[in-house]
Amino acid sequence: MATTPGNMELYGTEEAPVSSRTLCAGALSAILQEGNLRAIRFLDVEILRGVSFLVRDTGWGTYAPVLSALEVDEGDERFSIRYEARCEGAEGRFVYRARIDADSQGNLRFSAEGRSSNDFPANRIGFVVLHPIKGVAGAYMDVEHADGARERILMPEFVAPHQPIFNIRGLTHEPAPGIRATVRMEGDAYEMEDQRNWTDASFKTYVRPLSKPRPFVLRADEPLSQSVTLSIEGRRESAARSSNLGDVCTIEIGGAAGVLPQIGLALDPGDADEALGVLPNLRTITPQWLAIRVSESSDLAAAGAFASALGSQVLAEIVIPGVSPDEEIERQRLRLAAAGVTPKAVVVCPARDMRTRATGAPPDGEADISQIIDAARRKFPNALVGGGMLTFFTELNRNPPPAAKLDFVTHGASAIVHAADDASVMETLEAWPHVLRSTRNLFGELPYWLGSTTLGMRENPYGAAPAANPDKRRVAMARFDPRHQSLFGAAWALGVFAAAAKERVAVITLAHAAGDFGLTTRRSETVRESPMLWLLKSLSLSGRGRLLETRSDPRVAAIAIDLGDRTEVLVANLTAEALTMGVAGAKLEVFEGAELRGVPIEKRAKTEFVALGPYELRRCRT
Repeated sequence: MATTPGNMELYGTEEAPVSSRTLCAGALSAILQEGNLRAIRFLDVEILRGVSFLVRDTGWGTYAPVLSALEVDEGDERFSIRYEARCEGAEGRFVYRARIDADSQGNLRFSAEGRSSNDFPANRIGFVVLHPIKGVAGAYMDVEHADGARERILMPEFVAPHQPIFNIRGLTHEPAPGIRATVRMEGDAYEMEDQRNWTDASFKTYVRPLSKPRPFVLRADEPLSQSVTLSIEGRRESAARSSNLGDVCTIEIGGAAGVLPQIGLALDPGDADEALGVLPNLRTITPQWLAIRVSESSDLAAAGAFASALGSQVLAEIVIPGVSPDEEIERQRLRLAAAGVTPKAVVVCPARDMRTRATGAPPDGEADISQIIDAARRKFPNALVGGGMLTFFTELNRNPPPAAKLDFVTHGASAIVHAADDASVMETLEAWPHVLRSTRNLFGELPYWLGSTTLGMRENPYGAAPAANPDKRRVAMARFDPRHQSLFGAAWALGVFAAAAKERVAVITLAHAAGDFGLTTRRSETVRESPMLWLLKSLSLSGRGRLLETRSDPRVAAIAIDLGDRTEVLVANLTAEALTMGVAGAKLEVFEGAELRGVPIEKRAKTEFVALGPYELRRCRT
């Protein structure tokens, strides 16, 4: 008998998902979550991805507000919300009162008033408005600026490296034919950034321009008052209604689409001893590449021993000061050689690019990236030389290296830079096609390697370090995210892999050999393999086949592989709800997957439909 998975199996933590409530005022609806609004819809069309009042500390960490005196009043034609909130931490205490009112005519107002009892340092205090990608990217936006000027702007199709709009008071767009939505923001000048840079599925309009000094200090007892007002015009008969997805998630399989990306693992040298302890488990993946991070502080002896034992080709990710590249790279080459490591590929990154920075030339006294790439070729004449960033696409988009000098381009990713709730993390899958196509726009058909691409944040280019997470919770900008070891994390990873495969990514690294992004955990003397390890093992076993085109319901991620005598389908449920999945024109046999939850698979004949539990992964064949 099947068992219902608990929070630990689903999410890697006993912390329950954030509770939410859907409120409706006629044709207007929104999800109330921790005092903020998500998925604001009108006539079944998504108008805004969210409106939130956020307080972010001096390291860009987001305070978790403690709500009190919450009142929700809902009728057929209106709803209203009132609450008080307290944001408290090492840097001080800020309290505010919030009010939300909405009606069936498409009007919504969210206001907040607050003050701090002390001088309160922060990088941001105020409203954030999220526009979805659909209906905005590549479409026109009417802008009212804070000085009253108006203009019409064509929003970027490819990911914009810097803010597309500044000095904002109001924004109007057409999310669907026949519907116009205007959002007006009071209390300060706002500006917009393209959050697809960080794989967020939104354009974010936020208070306090980044051109102003930060952190700033809200003085003790200084009042703060802001509001966001949304007004919508539209008629039901002219609106584009969302399609009824139905009860069955259908996957359509087409012709040949290329080859599967090769599997990579990453290794921080400090995790090498732990990695050696789980070597038999990791060998089942047969990764083609092992990416070893190399810096002045790296102890490479154990890393070299692990690389030799694993037998994968080595990519050396070398971080140097960037002042004297020949000398700095030679020093790391000698250290690698002493550890018995001969890289087949190298990426050399100057330390300046481990932090986010504006587009432009390197600081005085430092070598430019072309000189660094040339030095890498001289020092590693028999290796592929790549370029890009060891951090995120954001930094690559702002300071791309010259494609003509490279053998491949690379960057990493984290899914929790701005938000860590389950819905926001899964929504990042909407942004991945835009990131991948934008990289192709910059670098053409240059081979594309995705470096460490994980839920957690390996690097923090925007602060001193990733956030601590000792209690294993959902924490934005944290290095450790417990969902990495769960069904949720593996389902998300298959979604990223499927998007990368469609864009012909050559190598993808979804996990590390050990550490916070590892694939196993220990309970007493027992090594427990994670769902992520099962996923990578399945991808490795299928890697000898040809990738087939797939189109799937957005509630599932799927890839199909032609193995000659059969087609294999690897599928994951991307939701917390049980689903039924089928392949158009074919029947399926499930032969792996349910055992991830300790549920044995019953032998069965091919069937038209396959049941998928929350975030469940299955390996099937037609």
